[in-house]
Amino acid sequence: MKQIDILQQPTSGLQKVVRSLNENMRNRLDQEYHWFADYPYVEAAIGGMEGQVEAKVMAVKYPITEYSGILIMLDEDREYYEVGWANLLQEDVTNILDALPNES
Repeated sequence: MKQIDILQQPTSGLQKVVRSLNENMRNRLDQEYHWFADYPYVEAAIGGMEGQVEAKVMAVKYPITEYSGILIMLDEDREYYEVGWANLLQEDVTNILDALPNES
């Protein structure tokens, strides 16, 4: 009979990327990073708007939660919105992680 650990839930790819992003941000001196150029772009789901909208990431602050920690600005209305990983696609969270410069 094969034993299965029901308490050990499988980790999704998105959870792994979010964990990596949070670890990166936690280890930064200020626990946040602001872009002033070369913004990473994401497709975000914003409450009250239909579908996904394109936005640029302005800042990321630890901790990144389901609904907070990522500041984006929409090109169409130039408004800022705080979103979390639940509002983004996995590849967008990966792009944010990849766009962060190494802290020396």
